Amino acid sequence: MEILTTITAAEKLNVSAIRVRQLIREGRLPAQKIGRDYIIQEKDLALVANRQTGRPANNKNVRGFEKDAPPFEKFVIEPFKTELAPGITPKKIIDLLKEI
Repeated sequence: MEILTTITAAEKLNVSAIRVRQLIREGRLPAQKIGRDYIIQEKDLALVANRQTGRPANNKNVRGFEKDAPPFEKFVIEPFKTELAPGITPKKIIDLLKEI
């Protein structure tokens, strides 16, 4: 049973010492605090050795909108397809304004 510091554990896990301390705070890596430092048993490194790296995927496209959201045109054009009053559409109003 070998005892490691956060720095040597970080080297073995190929992460930074800050990340090792974060794993300890999250409870994912057991450790004992001695003074201001932590000691870690080498056998406990196996608990976090197969962790997923990187950030979780999100459901956003490049512009930051939901991928499954309807196209923007649906929100802009569809309301104008309705009649404002019987027989009066926005297109009719625009045509009337052009005549003035």
